[in-house]
Amino acid sequence: MTRLFLMICVGCLVAATAAEAQVPIFSPPPAPLCLGDGTGGPRVEVVYARASDRLDRYAQVHDDLVEALAEADGIFNDSARRSGGSRRIRFLHGADCLPVIRNVVLGPPDDDGYAAMVGALLTRGFYDADRKYLVFLDAPAGGVCGHGTTEDDDQPGVDNLNDDGRSFAVTYNNCWVRGAAGQISAHELMHTLGAVQQTAPHGTSGEHCTDGLDLMCRDDGTGKPVDETACPDEASRHLFDCKHDDYFSARATGWLASHWNTANSRFLYDGAGCDASRIRMARLDAEAQRLREGGIPVPGRSPSIIAFERTTTLHLMRTAGCKPLSILPAGFATWRP
Repeated sequence: MTRLFLMICVGCLVAATAAEAQVPIFSPPPAPLCLGDGTGGPRVEVVYARASDRLDRYAQVHDDLVEALAEADGIFNDSARRSGGSRRIRFLHGADCLPVIRNVVLGPPDDDGYAAMVGALLTRGFYDADRKYLVFLDAPAGGVCGHGTTEDDDQPGVDNLNDDGRSFAVTYNNCWVRGAAGQISAHELMHTLGAVQQTAPHGTSGEHCTDGLDLMCRDDGTGKPVDETACPDEASRHLFDCKHDDYFSARATGWLASHWNTANSRFLYDGAGCDASRIRMARLDAEAQRLREGGIPVPGRSPSIIAFERTTTLHLMRTAGCKPLSILPAGFATWRP
Protein backbone atom coordinates (compact mmCIF):
# COMPACT_ATOMS: atom_id res chain seq x y z
CA MET A 1 0.00 0.00 0.00
CA THR A 2 1.26 3.46 -0.90
CA ARG A 3 0.82 6.04 1.82
CA LEU A 4 0.97 9.82 1.56
CA PHE A 5 2.63 11.86 4.29
CA LEU A 6 3.07 15.53 4.97
CA MET A 7 5.46 17.64 6.98
CA ILE A 8 4.26 20.59 9.01
CA CYS A 9 6.35 23.64 9.80
CA VAL A 10 7.37 23.09 13.39
CA GLY A 11 9.82 24.56 15.84
CA CYS A 12 12.32 21.78 15.27
CA LEU A 13 13.69 23.55 12.20
CA VAL A 14 16.21 25.68 14.04
CA ALA A 15 19.97 25.95 14.08
CA ALA A 16 21.74 23.15 15.91
CA THR A 17 23.94 23.70 18.93
CA ALA A 18 25.37 20.23 19.69
CA ALA A 19 26.95 17.22 18.04
CA GLU A 20 27.17 13.49 18.67
CA ALA A 21 30.13 11.13 18.55
CA GLN A 22 32.48 13.81 17.23
CA VAL A 23 30.46 14.18 14.02
CA PRO A 24 29.64 17.86 13.50
CA ILE A 25 25.97 18.60 13.00
CA PHE A 26 26.47 20.83 10.01
CA SER A 27 29.57 19.70 8.19
CA PRO A 28 30.55 21.89 5.25
CA PRO A 29 28.32 20.96 2.31
CA PRO A 30 29.95 18.07 0.46
CA ALA A 31 31.47 18.78 -2.92
CA PRO A 32 29.15 17.98 -5.82
CA LEU A 33 29.21 14.27 -6.57
CA CYS A 34 30.05 13.22 -10.12
CA LEU A 35 28.73 9.76 -11.00
CA GLY A 36 29.22 8.54 -14.55
CA ASP A 37 27.57 10.66 -17.20
CA GLY A 38 25.18 12.19 -14.67
CA THR A 39 22.08 10.48 -16.06
CA GLY A 40 22.68 6.72 -16.16
CA GLY A 41 21.24 4.37 -13.57
CA PRO A 42 18.99 5.32 -10.67
CA ARG A 43 18.82 9.06 -10.06
CA VAL A 44 16.97 11.64 -8.01
CA GLU A 45 15.65 14.10 -10.57
CA VAL A 46 14.91 17.62 -9.34
CA VAL A 47 12.01 19.68 -10.68
CA TYR A 48 11.02 23.30 -10.26
CA ALA A 49 7.30 23.38 -11.04
CA ARG A 50 4.82 26.24 -11.29
CA ALA A 51 1.37 26.77 -12.71
CA SER A 52 1.13 28.78 -15.91
CA ASP A 53 -0.80 31.53 -14.13
CA ARG A 54 2.07 32.12 -11.68
CA LEU A 55 5.25 34.12 -12.18
CA ASP A 56 8.24 32.14 -13.43
CA ARG A 57 10.82 32.51 -10.66
CA TYR A 58 13.15 29.75 -11.86
CA ALA A 59 16.16 32.02 -12.44
CA GLN A 60 15.52 33.88 -9.20
CA VAL A 61 15.39 30.83 -6.93
CA HIS A 62 17.69 28.43 -8.80
CA ASP A 63 20.82 29.03 -6.72
CA ASP A 64 18.85 28.88 -3.46
CA LEU A 65 17.42 25.50 -4.49
CA VAL A 66 20.90 24.20 -5.37
CA GLU A 67 21.98 25.24 -1.87
CA ALA A 68 19.01 23.41 -0.34
CA LEU A 69 19.91 20.29 -2.33
CA ALA A 70 23.48 20.46 -1.05
CA GLU A 71 22.12 20.66 2.50
CA ALA A 72 19.87 17.64 1.90
CA ASP A 73 22.83 15.70 0.49
CA GLY A 74 24.86 16.65 3.55
CA ILE A 75 22.10 15.43 5.86
CA PHE A 76 22.23 11.99 4.27
CA ASN A 77 26.01 11.88 4.46
CA ASP A 78 26.33 13.20 8.02
CA SER A 79 23.65 10.73 9.14
CA ALA A 80 25.57 7.85 7.54
CA ARG A 81 28.83 9.01 9.12
CA ARG A 82 27.26 8.60 12.54
CA SER A 83 26.88 4.90 11.85
CA GLY A 84 30.31 4.51 10.29
CA GLY A 85 29.66 4.98 6.58
CA SER A 86 28.85 7.42 3.83
CA ARG A 87 25.75 8.00 1.72
CA ARG A 88 25.20 10.59 -1.00
CA ILE A 89 22.11 11.32 -3.07
CA ARG A 90 22.45 10.10 -6.66
CA PHE A 91 21.25 13.30 -8.29
CA LEU A 92 20.72 13.59 -12.02
CA HIS A 93 23.46 16.11 -12.75
CA GLY A 94 25.17 18.04 -15.50
CA ALA A 95 28.79 18.28 -16.61
CA ASP A 96 29.49 20.56 -13.62
CA CYS A 97 28.24 17.76 -11.33
CA LEU A 98 25.54 20.06 -9.90
CA PRO A 99 21.97 18.73 -9.81
CA VAL A 100 19.96 19.57 -12.92
CA ILE A 101 16.74 21.36 -11.97
CA ARG A 102 14.03 20.94 -14.59
CA ASN A 103 11.80 23.96 -15.23
CA VAL A 104 8.28 22.59 -15.69
CA VAL A 105 5.13 24.60 -16.33
CA LEU A 106 1.85 23.05 -15.16
CA GLY A 107 -1.76 23.95 -15.89
CA PRO A 108 -3.48 26.53 -13.64
CA PRO A 109 -5.23 23.91 -11.46
CA ASP A 110 -2.23 21.59 -11.19
CA ASP A 111 -0.66 23.35 -8.22
CA ASP A 112 -3.78 22.99 -6.07
CA GLY A 113 -2.43 19.97 -4.20
CA TYR A 114 -0.08 17.03 -4.21
CA ALA A 115 -2.35 14.69 -6.19
CA ALA A 116 -3.02 17.28 -8.89
CA MET A 117 0.68 18.06 -9.22
CA VAL A 118 1.68 14.39 -9.46
CA GLY A 119 -1.00 13.71 -12.06
CA ALA A 120 0.20 16.62 -14.17
CA LEU A 121 3.84 15.52 -13.98
CA LEU A 122 2.93 11.95 -14.91
CA THR A 123 1.20 13.18 -18.07
CA ARG A 124 4.40 15.08 -18.92
CA GLY A 125 6.47 11.91 -18.84
CA PHE A 126 7.84 11.91 -15.32
CA TYR A 127 7.34 8.17 -14.84
CA ASP A 128 10.74 6.52 -14.97
CA ALA A 129 11.44 3.42 -12.88
CA ASP A 130 14.99 4.73 -12.37
CA ARG A 131 13.92 8.11 -11.04
CA LYS A 132 12.75 9.51 -7.74
CA TYR A 133 11.35 12.98 -8.33
CA LEU A 134 12.17 15.76 -5.87
CA VAL A 135 9.86 18.66 -6.67
CA PHE A 136 9.98 22.27 -5.55
CA LEU A 137 6.43 23.46 -6.23
CA ASP A 138 6.21 27.24 -6.47
CA ALA A 139 2.91 27.42 -4.63
CA PRO A 140 2.03 27.69 -0.94
CA ALA A 141 0.28 24.98 1.05
CA GLY A 142 -0.69 26.76 4.25
CA GLY A 143 1.08 25.26 7.25
CA VAL A 144 2.22 22.20 5.29
CA CYS A 145 5.84 22.20 4.12
CA GLY A 146 5.92 19.07 2.00
CA HIS A 147 4.50 15.72 0.99
CA GLY A 148 6.00 12.34 0.18
CA THR A 149 4.84 8.76 -0.34
CA THR A 150 5.99 5.52 1.27
CA GLU A 151 5.27 1.92 0.32
CA ASP A 152 4.33 -0.44 3.16
CA ASP A 153 7.07 -2.98 2.47
CA ASP A 154 9.70 -3.86 5.06
CA GLN A 155 11.39 -6.75 3.20
CA PRO A 156 15.13 -6.33 2.66
CA GLY A 157 16.76 -6.46 -0.75
CA VAL A 158 16.25 -5.21 -4.26
CA ASP A 159 12.64 -6.42 -4.50
CA ASN A 160 11.45 -3.86 -1.96
CA LEU A 161 8.79 -1.66 -3.52
CA ASN A 162 10.44 1.46 -2.16
CA ASP A 163 13.50 0.74 -4.32
CA ASP A 164 11.40 1.41 -7.40
CA GLY A 165 11.28 4.88 -8.92
CA ARG A 166 8.18 6.75 -10.08
CA SER A 167 7.57 8.39 -6.72
CA PHE A 168 7.41 12.06 -5.80
CA ALA A 169 8.60 14.20 -2.90
CA VAL A 170 7.52 17.85 -2.89
CA THR A 171 8.51 20.94 -0.93
CA TYR A 172 6.12 23.92 -1.11
CA ASN A 173 7.34 27.49 -1.50
CA ASN A 174 6.08 28.64 1.90
CA CYS A 175 9.02 26.69 3.35
CA TRP A 176 11.74 27.68 0.91
CA VAL A 177 13.75 29.35 3.63
CA ARG A 178 17.41 28.82 4.43
CA GLY A 179 17.86 26.13 7.06
CA ALA A 180 14.46 24.59 6.36
CA ALA A 181 14.16 23.82 2.65
CA GLY A 182 17.04 21.33 2.70
CA GLN A 183 15.74 19.53 5.77
CA ILE A 184 12.20 19.31 4.44
CA SER A 185 13.42 18.04 1.08
CA ALA A 186 15.54 15.41 2.84
CA HIS A 187 12.55 14.39 5.00
CA GLU A 188 10.20 13.98 2.06
CA LEU A 189 12.80 12.20 -0.07
CA MET A 190 13.42 9.82 2.84
CA HIS A 191 9.70 8.96 2.78
CA THR A 192 9.97 7.97 -0.89
CA LEU A 193 12.99 5.79 -0.04
CA GLY A 194 10.80 3.84 2.38
CA ALA A 195 10.95 5.42 5.82
CA VAL A 196 9.67 4.87 8.34
CA GLN A 197 8.10 1.41 8.11
CA GLN A 198 5.24 0.81 10.56
CA THR A 199 6.87 -2.44 11.66
CA ALA A 200 10.10 -0.73 12.72
CA PRO A 201 10.86 -0.93 16.45
CA HIS A 202 9.76 2.68 16.95
CA GLY A 203 7.62 3.15 13.85
CA THR A 204 4.16 4.71 13.74
CA SER A 205 1.18 4.11 11.48
CA GLY A 206 1.98 7.52 10.01
CA GLU A 207 5.38 6.29 8.78
CA HIS A 208 7.33 8.34 11.30
CA CYS A 209 9.16 7.28 14.49
CA THR A 210 9.02 7.97 18.20
CA ASP A 211 12.50 7.48 19.68
CA GLY A 212 13.81 10.99 20.00
CA LEU A 213 13.35 13.98 17.76
CA ASP A 214 15.32 13.07 14.67
CA LEU A 215 14.36 14.27 11.21
CA MET A 216 11.71 11.55 10.78
CA CYS A 217 10.48 11.25 14.39
CA ARG A 218 7.56 13.34 15.55
CA ASP A 219 4.11 13.30 17.06
CA ASP A 220 2.18 12.64 13.87
CA GLY A 221 -1.22 12.30 15.49
CA THR A 222 -1.30 8.51 15.35
CA GLY A 223 -1.43 8.09 19.12
CA LYS A 224 2.16 7.02 19.84
CA PRO A 225 3.99 9.51 22.08
CA VAL A 226 7.50 10.60 21.20
CA ASP A 227 10.20 9.73 23.72
CA GLU A 228 12.17 12.96 23.71
CA THR A 229 14.75 11.50 26.11
CA ALA A 230 15.88 8.81 23.64
CA CYS A 231 18.14 11.14 21.63
CA PRO A 232 18.08 14.43 23.52
CA ASP A 233 20.92 16.15 21.69
CA GLU A 234 19.87 18.98 19.44
CA ALA A 235 21.88 17.58 16.54
CA SER A 236 19.56 14.59 16.22
CA ARG A 237 16.70 16.86 15.16
CA HIS A 238 18.51 17.52 11.91
CA LEU A 239 19.74 14.02 11.04
CA PHE A 240 18.26 10.58 10.35
CA ASP A 241 17.66 7.68 12.73
CA CYS A 242 19.46 8.89 15.81
CA LYS A 243 19.82 5.37 17.25
CA HIS A 244 20.43 3.70 13.86
CA ASP A 245 17.78 1.05 14.50
CA ASP A 246 14.59 1.97 12.63
CA TYR A 247 15.19 3.00 9.03
CA PHE A 248 18.71 4.24 8.19
CA SER A 249 22.14 2.91 9.10
CA ALA A 250 25.34 2.39 7.14
CA ARG A 251 26.19 -0.50 9.49
CA ALA A 252 22.82 -1.99 10.41
CA THR A 253 22.34 -4.41 13.28
CA GLY A 254 19.32 -5.91 15.03
CA TRP A 255 15.92 -5.49 13.38
CA LEU A 256 17.25 -3.18 10.67
CA ALA A 257 19.81 -5.75 9.50
CA SER A 258 17.01 -8.08 8.35
CA HIS A 259 14.43 -5.52 7.21
CA TRP A 260 14.31 -2.63 4.79
CA ASN A 261 17.17 -0.21 5.43
CA THR A 262 16.91 2.97 3.36
CA ALA A 263 20.71 3.30 3.48
CA ASN A 264 20.72 0.42 0.98
CA SER A 265 18.52 2.27 -1.51
CA ARG A 266 19.84 2.23 -5.05
CA PHE A 267 19.11 5.97 -5.19
CA LEU A 268 21.96 6.58 -2.75
CA TYR A 269 25.69 6.14 -3.33
CA ASP A 270 27.78 4.55 -0.60
CA GLY A 271 30.80 6.71 -1.32
CA ALA A 272 33.20 3.85 -0.68
CA GLY A 273 34.57 3.66 -4.19
CA CYS A 274 35.26 0.58 -6.29
CA ASP A 275 38.35 -0.66 -4.44
CA ALA A 276 36.72 -0.54 -1.02
CA SER A 277 33.60 -2.22 -2.38
CA ARG A 278 35.66 -5.03 -3.94
CA ILE A 279 37.43 -5.59 -0.62
CA ARG A 280 34.04 -5.82 1.07
CA MET A 281 32.81 -8.27 -1.58
CA ALA A 282 35.87 -10.46 -1.07
CA ARG A 283 35.36 -10.44 2.70
CA LEU A 284 31.70 -11.40 2.35
CA ASP A 285 32.55 -14.19 -0.08
CA ALA A 286 35.17 -15.53 2.30
CA GLU A 287 32.70 -15.42 5.17
CA ALA A 288 30.10 -17.22 3.07
CA GLN A 289 32.57 -19.91 2.02
CA ARG A 290 33.65 -20.48 5.62
CA LEU A 291 30.03 -21.11 6.64
CA ARG A 292 29.51 -23.45 3.70
CA GLU A 293 32.49 -25.47 4.88
CA GLY A 294 31.01 -25.87 8.34
CA GLY A 295 32.61 -22.97 10.15
CA ILE A 296 31.06 -21.58 13.32
CA PRO A 297 28.98 -18.50 12.45
CA VAL A 298 29.54 -15.23 14.24
CA PRO A 299 26.50 -14.45 16.46
CA GLY A 300 23.94 -12.53 14.46
CA ARG A 301 25.64 -13.32 11.12
CA SER A 302 23.40 -15.82 9.37
CA PRO A 303 23.91 -16.95 5.76
CA SER A 304 20.86 -14.96 4.70
CA ILE A 305 22.23 -11.75 6.22
CA ILE A 306 25.61 -12.25 4.52
CA ALA A 307 23.86 -12.94 1.21
CA PHE A 308 21.71 -9.84 1.60
CA GLU A 309 24.74 -7.67 2.36
CA ARG A 310 26.51 -9.05 -0.69
CA THR A 311 23.50 -8.50 -2.94
CA THR A 312 23.26 -4.91 -1.73
CA THR A 313 26.99 -4.29 -2.20
CA LEU A 314 26.89 -5.78 -5.70
CA HIS A 315 23.91 -3.59 -6.57
CA LEU A 316 25.67 -0.45 -5.33
CA MET A 317 28.78 -1.37 -7.28
CA ARG A 318 26.84 -1.86 -10.49
CA THR A 319 25.02 1.45 -10.16
CA ALA A 320 28.35 3.18 -9.51
CA GLY A 321 29.99 1.57 -12.54
CA CYS A 322 32.23 -0.78 -10.54
CA LYS A 323 32.91 -4.35 -11.66
CA PRO A 324 33.00 -7.03 -8.94
CA LEU A 325 36.01 -9.32 -8.96
CA SER A 326 34.55 -12.24 -7.02
CA ILE A 327 31.62 -14.60 -7.41
CA LEU A 328 29.51 -16.03 -4.61
CA PRO A 329 29.35 -19.85 -4.66
CA ALA A 330 26.31 -20.98 -6.66
CA GLY A 331 23.17 -21.59 -4.69
CA PHE A 332 24.37 -19.98 -1.49
CA ALA A 333 21.49 -18.76 0.68
CA THR A 334 19.14 -16.41 -1.18
CA TRP A 335 21.63 -14.59 -3.39
CA ARG A 336 20.45 -13.54 -6.83
CA PRO A 337 22.63 -11.89 -9.49
